[in-house]
Amino acid sequence: MSSPNPQSRVWLVTGTSSGLGRSLAEEVLAAGERVIATTRRASGLVSLTAVHSPESLLVLELDILSNNQIKAAFQQIRRHFSRVDVVVNNAGYALKGEVEGVSDELAMMQMDVNFWGPVRISCEAVRFFREENPANVGGHILNIPSAGGFNANPSMAYYNTSKFALEGFSEALSKEIPPEWNIKVTM
Repeated sequence: MSSPNPQSRVWLVTGTSSGLGRSLAEEVLAAGERVIATTRRASGLVSLTAVHSPESLLVLELDILSNNQIKAAFQQIRRHFSRVDVVVNNAGYALKGEVEGVSDELAMMQMDVNFWGPVRISCEAVRFFREENPANVGGHILNIPSAGGFNANPSMAYYNTSKFALEGFSEALSKEIPPEWNIKVTM
């Protein structure tokens, strides 16, 4: 296990148990940067922790629906790496079903995970970038979009809505942040 350059960026990536999140975490680590990999079950990342030192990789169990867990995760990150440079809101899923066939509970869960989770993490990231990172460092939030956010598909109304809402939130947030904070928001 090699140690990363202490000047390398620190990436927080949500939803790293599989797919895009897992691949992104692996690529960032391969590039010599540091990663906080969040997942609902840390046991799913044993293969990553086996080959990367704690100086390179911090795995955190995180429920993105819990403000308390999000705040606690950022404090754990502060203690471990002292900073965060890039936050990737990747955690999410696609709910399929005709509008009339999807229960309110399932529809609300889709919005909670794909919209409210990234919103909560983005808000805490902005605070962290501004108040916890070294002066003038700022940071970058990457919210993962979908073509479903602007091109609705049948049987995916709630997924499409969650991604459309995230697009609007991200654009508005990027325009609210004063330039001197050096914080970027990208979809």
